[in-house]
Amino acid sequence: MPLLPSPLRFQWPAAPSVMGQLSTRMQLHTDEVRSVGLLASIIAPTLITVYGSRKPLLRFVIRRHRVLLRLCGWGVAASSAASVAALASRFGAKGRGLLVAAGAAILAWGYTAKPRFPAPKILPRKLCHDKFTSAKVPNKIDAIVIGSGMGSLTCAATLASMGWRVLVLEAHPDRAGGCTHEYDLGSGWTFDSGFHYGPALQQYSMWWATQSTYHPPVPFDPMLNDEDGVFDKVVVNHEGKEHTLGMTHQETHIADLFAYVKGDAAKCSQLVEYLHCSAKAICMFPLWWLMRFLPYSSFGSQAIRGMLWLLGWHNVAGLTVEEVFKKLKINDPILQAILNGTWQNQGTPPARCAFVMGSAVQRGFPLVTPSYPRGGSQLLARHLAHTVEAAGGKVLHRAKVTRIRTEDARVVGVDVGEHFIAAPVVISGCGYNSTFDQLLDKQLTKELQLPCTMDEFGVRQSCGFVMVNAGIRGTAEELGLSKNNQNLWYHPVWQSGGDFFGATAEFFEEPLGHDDYPLMCTFPSVKNREWHSSQPSHADMTTVQILALAEHQWFATWQHEKSGNRGKAYEELKDEWLKRSTSVLYKYYPQFKGKMEFMDVSTPITAQHYITSVAGSALGLESCPARFTDHKVGKALDMQPWGGIVKGLWMTGQDQFICGVPMAHLSGMVTALRLAGPVSSAAWAFHGARLSFRSMLPFTASP
Repeated sequence: MPLLPSPLRFQWPAAPSVMGQLSTRMQLHTDEVRSVGLLASIIAPTLITVYGSRKPLLRFVIRRHRVLLRLCGWGVAASSAASVAALASRFGAKGRGLLVAAGAAILAWGYTAKPRFPAPKILPRKLCHDKFTSAKVPNKIDAIVIGSGMGSLTCAATLASMGWRVLVLEAHPDRAGGCTHEYDLGSGWTFDSGFHYGPALQQYSMWWATQSTYHPPVPFDPMLNDEDGVFDKVVVNHEGKEHTLGMTHQETHIADLFAYVKGDAAKCSQLVEYLHCSAKAICMFPLWWLMRFLPYSSFGSQAIRGMLWLLGWHNVAGLTVEEVFKKLKINDPILQAILNGTWQNQGTPPARCAFVMGSAVQRGFPLVTPSYPRGGSQLLARHLAHTVEAAGGKVLHRAKVTRIRTEDARVVGVDVGEHFIAAPVVISGCGYNSTFDQLLDKQLTKELQLPCTMDEFGVRQSCGFVMVNAGIRGTAEELGLSKNNQNLWYHPVWQSGGDFFGATAEFFEEPLGHDDYPLMCTFPSVKNREWHSSQPSHADMTTVQILALAEHQWFATWQHEKSGNRGKAYEELKDEWLKRSTSVLYKYYPQFKGKMEFMDVSTPITAQHYITSVAGSALGLESCPARFTDHKVGKALDMQPWGGIVKGLWMTGQDQFICGVPMAHLSGMVTALRLAGPVSSAAWAFHGARLSFRSMLPFTASP
């Protein structure tokens, strides 16, 4: 029985028959057509076999994609020249002249393509570090973007690449970048603020957003363990006995899952049913994404919603992870925990998270090659900011927007402290609750009968994190991490909880009720291939981050206290989290003992202070079933909320798609394309296609 439903299995058309149709139109010799068709019939299955083999050769292809792309370009150029020569020999002088002219025109079309705003090899230091003053605000602003997260900056950069002058306003006191910025905690210890990995394809969407080079401005390196291809290691501690699963590219670890249930027909059947349900969810997810490209009330959006309903969308999106597991009768606590090994990525407990989101997190990442930006996540924000400023815009921090001004339900600008900045369009990247509850005028929302928060629809803010930032003296080689580029996900299943879901619920009811708790360990300095070469001080430094989901209410007592001076009780509570987090770290990485030189603990109220997120949430609104199935929620979270009832107000970010930096990035691009309209978007896409074509041509170097 196949593990994946038929929609995931693509049937290739017979190449000879396609070529046969072409031969009738072009009247080429049948023997030549058969030769070409035979060649295509051999190459296509070979490529499919190589891709499906999931062997080390695939990892070689992934890591050498740019070299292979250039070789493909040379091959295309050579084969095109040969084809033109063969065709020219069968036409008269006039025909040969036309073919030569057509070929020259195509090459000229590619070679004359240039980036609108070429990125320098070394970006200016001031990018993302420019403090707000009224004198720095550009004249004649086309749009204002509130916030500088990945959604906001991508939207601003995409609009800038279309010629818009955009002003990005960030409230952070030190820098712009949202959850892609990096912060220095002293003595050279630098840490990520939220980006841990993303799909390798994000480097190309970054290129499309900026269009500042002929190749992706920030290359992504796969997070694949050199020995076995593992990028996420899941450890389940069930009543003192440990069970481990290494998650690998293209889900080769599924064989290990079947090895675990081998001999138990009931568990094997349950696992197969889970794989079918999750595969169905993943197959339908792109349709839901496609719907976000269209206005929510448009005919196209309604047609997609109808299609999803017919396909059974509510069966995978209208139920939580826990409800689906109960429906499938998966009662084994170890299997439950392993199949939800990376659940903290979704920012929502399994009891409240939609099954479709859990499937996308658990099974989606292995399919898209988890990767990390070379040079660190801050480069993503800096390259986007470069495009914004090269087009005449500005990215300014320490610029807290206090109000979105409107006249007759139309946006006219924003207030930053005592300064008013006029603009016909305002794009909010700070989430629905912040926008409608804090920035829009209360009288306006009351007159238009707009809810100020999503609470009335049962959609809460997602959890925040307790995060331990630790610095270890020693290189990755000395610490045994050079070939161990993977994250650790630790899940205790206590006897008192009964099963995985009970243990998770028990953790959220009493987070420090046991000696350990669910957490994740990741190593930013190991993931970043240029960590040691970027600064001399990094030569013998390794960084680790330990994260655990946490509710804001656990720390709400101190939210109004001054940051850095919240009192003894708060510091003692952080020390307790630090003690328990490091005990798990030392258990699996005993070589770290005695080498820790720096440790710092942040909580949801830390995030609330620095990135001004509601309730310290790092992932926007929680990914509950209502996000995917409720009509009113869908209308509210459209890029034009409530059908554009407030003219000139747009939104972008995690609330408009789903949680995570990569999805916020895609959300920003979609918002920009919808805002710019079909003509400007088509011109933008055409220019991007020219740059893409030139990147594959010989003798093309980055500007």
